Amino acid sequence: MKHRIPATVRLPFGFKVKIVQVEHEDFVEDFGGRTKAAWVDEERTIYLDKSRPIRRRRADLAHELGHVIMDYQAQVLASRHADAKG
Repeated sequence: MKHRIPATVRLPFGFKVKIVQVEHEDFVEDFGGRTKAAWVDEERTIYLDKSRPIRRRRADLAHELGHVIMDYQAQVLASRHADAKG
């Protein structure tokens, strides 16, 4: 059974995250040579370097989903802090 990278991930708190696998040359052009994956909050999109082995892309995806969750938590905390100052 092949385990593919999903095109989207829906997280329990309502975020729908788009997953885009990009050709290596385009990825380097957009994100630089040292980056292998990127979370773009404004687009709610995770970009993965398609040239990496599938196991690495899965690990990269998990890592970037961690950033998604941390960004969500920061937004919630900032919102609560603003409400408390009110």
